[in-house]
Amino acid sequence: MQSAKTEYKLMVAAEQGDIDMLYQLIEEDGNVLHRMDRMDVPPLAKKLNKEGLTPVHVALKCGYTQLALSLLRLDKSLVGVKGKMGYTPLHYLVMYEMDKDKLKKFFDDYHPCIINDLTSQGETALHVAARYNNKALKFLLEWVSTTAKISMLQKQKLLGVDNRDKETVLHVLARNQPEPQVHPISSHFNPKFKF
Repeated sequence: MQSAKTEYKLMVAAEQGDIDMLYQLIEEDGNVLHRMDRMDVPPLAKKLNKEGLTPVHVALKCGYTQLALSLLRLDKSLVGVKGKMGYTPLHYLVMYEMDKDKLKKFFDDYHPCIINDLTSQGETALHVAARYNNKALKFLLEWVSTTAKISMLQKQKLLGVDNRDKETVLHVLARNQPEPQVHPISSHFNPKFKF
């Protein structure tokens, strides 16, 4: 149960638009945002903190994926808010989340808005996952290859996106992993597709 003091701080943060206080509360209590739907805080949820992150980004970074999903249910447009270096919540999700069910829930509910979003470095969520989180990369590739929500052409284009350094997802994976899993990645898609 949330203390009255925390509830008060949340109300003050929402009323005053004090994003720093909100971020402090998120870090102290991962359940604090579950109660945001009772308050007028959606404008606050789009503000960036000093690190250039929204509450959704912070929740994902701190491992509170359910919290991020709850906030996104309040306002689906939050999924497209770009934080520091142009990272969307999807970019943060694939950096930090390891749970397959939470990844699936996020991909199923929010992919159309952001699957093609690029960071300021020109990276898709696949690039970011290749650099930071092999579990998320594997699951994202499986999801992309099996979903009917995006066309095969979109899927192939997504894999062929070059970042600012002219690297595809496969290049990033090869550079960042001592023994990259090239065969499982390339087998998810059309064998004629060239990385």
